[in-house]
Amino acid sequence: MGESILQIACNRGHVEITRFLIHQAKVSLDVQDMLGRNPLHNACQARKPDVDLLILLIEERWKHLCLPDFMGKTPLEYLPDACWRELRVRLTM
Repeated sequence: MGESILQIACNRGHVEITRFLIHQAKVSLDVQDMLGRNPLHNACQARKPDVDLLILLIEERWKHLCLPDFMGKTPLEYLPDACWRELRVRLTM
């Protein structure tokens, strides 16, 4: 659905590939798919969201936390409750 390679890596929870794409390949984080979802949306919607990946994306583009997709949902609205709790703990450390 018009996803970039970065969005695919995020949706599949690949932390190291995402880190490589951002830091080495200099792939832009400012991309959206056809549904208006950015890489943070994709990471939050992964089958099993990876908190390390979420933190990486938040540190790189915290403004993506507030950007809604075309359904009006921000990335964290897609995050399962258990992952949300772990993310909150890790972000407050």
